[in-house]
Amino acid sequence: MTDMKKGICVIRNCEGTLGTGFYIGNGRIITAAHVVEKQSVLEAAFMEIDETVHQYEVKLQEKQPDTDLCILSVKADAWLEDVIMQCNFSGVLVGSSFCTYGYPGENMSRGSYIAGKVLNAHDGFQMAEYNIDLEVMEGALESYSGLSGAPVVIDGKAVGICTYQDARQLEMIEFHKYKAELERCLDLEGMQEPSCVSNMPDISDHEKYIQNPYPRSAIRSLIMDGAVNGIIIVKGRNGTGKTVWTELLSGDNRLYILGKYFIRRSDDAYSPIYRKSEEALYEWICDMAVKFGKGRVEIEHASSYGKRLKSARSIFDMLNQAMKSEGKHGLICIDGLDEFVLDAPYMFEAFCSYFAGMKLEYLHIVFTVTDEQILPGVIRNDIQENQIFELPYLNNIQVRDFLLKTLKVPGIQENVDELTEKAEGHPLYLRYLIETVKNMDKVEEVQSFIRKIPVYGGSIRTYYDFRWFEMMREEDQISCIAYLSAFRKSVERQNFLEMVPQEKRAAFDLALNKMGSLLQQGERLSFFHTSFQRYVVEKTGYLQESIHHTFAEYCKAHQETEYGVTQKLYHLSCGSNQDKKECVISCNQKWVDQCALFDVEIEEMFYDMHKVLELCCSQGNMAQLIDKLLLMQRTEIRYNDMFARFATQAALAEIALNRPKKAIHYLYRTQTSHLNKCVCTLKIQ
Repeated sequence: MTDMKKGICVIRNCEGTLGTGFYIGNGRIITAAHVVEKQSVLEAAFMEIDETVHQYEVKLQEKQPDTDLCILSVKADAWLEDVIMQCNFSGVLVGSSFCTYGYPGENMSRGSYIAGKVLNAHDGFQMAEYNIDLEVMEGALESYSGLSGAPVVIDGKAVGICTYQDARQLEMIEFHKYKAELERCLDLEGMQEPSCVSNMPDISDHEKYIQNPYPRSAIRSLIMDGAVNGIIIVKGRNGTGKTVWTELLSGDNRLYILGKYFIRRSDDAYSPIYRKSEEALYEWICDMAVKFGKGRVEIEHASSYGKRLKSARSIFDMLNQAMKSEGKHGLICIDGLDEFVLDAPYMFEAFCSYFAGMKLEYLHIVFTVTDEQILPGVIRNDIQENQIFELPYLNNIQVRDFLLKTLKVPGIQENVDELTEKAEGHPLYLRYLIETVKNMDKVEEVQSFIRKIPVYGGSIRTYYDFRWFEMMREEDQISCIAYLSAFRKSVERQNFLEMVPQEKRAAFDLALNKMGSLLQQGERLSFFHTSFQRYVVEKTGYLQESIHHTFAEYCKAHQETEYGVTQKLYHLSCGSNQDKKECVISCNQKWVDQCALFDVEIEEMFYDMHKVLELCCSQGNMAQLIDKLLLMQRTEIRYNDMFARFATQAALAEIALNRPKKAIHYLYRTQTSHLNKCVCTLKIQ
């Protein structure tokens, strides 16, 4: 987003400053109605686009009698089109952090940055002047005269305007309250939020995938017939395209797709450990409340699990009522629950508890899994047979057409039928074959490859066995892939080669080039699909302990690096018995302090501490168990309370050290905004 300050202007006349406004595109400026009351000749001055003051004559376009919102028209130029302030017309969550920037009389010469949190909402009052109270926590002034019309910004978008001052408290008008009026007098096309709330970016190129229409139609019929009011299961074997099906799932005028939550996707910047935390799930649920809810919700970011759970249930009830009032049904999709299988049960149970016992008439949940039997009993016992759908393989006509469109190898048409027959409609197998053939230049190569590959045969392991047999001819490939399987998130290629034994580096560098479509090899190395990573771990179980020991030794020798500090406990916990004993000892206040110095994912740190608790129990070390429990408590207080309180100072320090990415981690705790003065500083960097 363009620097927030650039799109904010002074509204003035010949006598001086009247208030603040901001440009929203299409030749329109929003300000407060009382700012332009009885004024005919007005000017908007943009003070911070560059070193020049950009002045524009503006005219009144719309001023509603029952609201303090006002729209001015301006003849836009190239300068203004570069400083558009994005707007969000969804409801504001009580407890959210906000910031604003404007030109109050006390500081109008250079503008004022003000930040705080949403304190209260007056939804039952019909006041034109304001409907939300704002608590100022940074940049407080004695007088805010001149700030009227300034944008109230949450998560980078304007959600309303400042209108009045009540003692040291600010008041705002929320766009959401007057959405109908704004829709009438503004062209909102292009300013609307996405059709559903996803915790990951949409896949950019849908043409790379084949749409599987079933079981969407069957699920829709079940919902519309009123035959289901609980959790719906969409299951399929590894690689049948459950994640792609979820990504491409679309709604209609009677069935809304409200949200999509992905536990793991190959393009995710976060580790699955973060996505599997119930805190991250709760944040996403709150986002849906903002987008689709009809009522007001108070968020419980830093509260206990019990309070978050209670808040989530109230959000689901609110969404159910919202759908009912519109005569529609809402669908929420949770993809990738198989990722919990190897974790401690408490993580899976805490995550699924948000949906336990849900039986709402107009709100429905879809889980994608390989088998419903992996689900916790509290979920599994409520699922009826008619609520389970199996994702079918793609039909051969779809596959053949897709291959002809995708593969550009000369003469490929002659081989498409055989390739189609061998894939048997399995999406992941089809992807592996396509990516392999794409790297072939001659039709003879393609024909030789097709002759050798097996028919899918009902399990992706058939292809993995085929590739494994080929790799066994070169021991370095097996060793390389085994080492790579020990990482729990993607790793830079150079870092990977530095971490393996020196005598293996050159061979591993060559081996990686032969892995083809089994790996993602962009800037970072990772497995394309987790099923192959699990396959490798299973096949190389006899090597895993020594590999983790090697990586643990690397971590201990590189305590000045982020990886060395943040991954040490993980590798020690998977190493030898001696490594596991050292893991318990190494989980201490010093390690916590070291993690705090790096760009660590907090959920990953807590995950490692839970693993240490398990080790303490298995070793019968009760003294260490108590010590680690106390350490976890202190750490949780630090990250949930102390870091939030001093987020500004910590982030500004990181900015001074030219580490803006790390500063973001202080400003956001599980996507909880601690936005304040740092935001403007970050945007100037």
